[in-house]
Amino acid sequence: MSDWVDKSLSEQQAELERGIALARKPKPVRTQRKYGDVVICAECLKPISARRIELYPHSTHCVECLALLEK
Repeated sequence: MSDWVDKSLSEQQAELERGIALARKPKPVRTQRKYGDVVICAECLKPISARRIELYPHSTHCVECLALLEK
């Protein structure tokens, strides 16, 4: 009976270590792309809404692209 418990614990530990390694992996830093006063989405290259920039001044993605990236 303890064999499957040991195996389960080993699998859980390995999964935890993979998660920690992924969390520590450096993320690419993106700066805003601007065309005049308009901020351009880093993915689709369409303008990011002024309201979004007002709420999140450092946004680099439009709402649609951000939703796709977070999936």
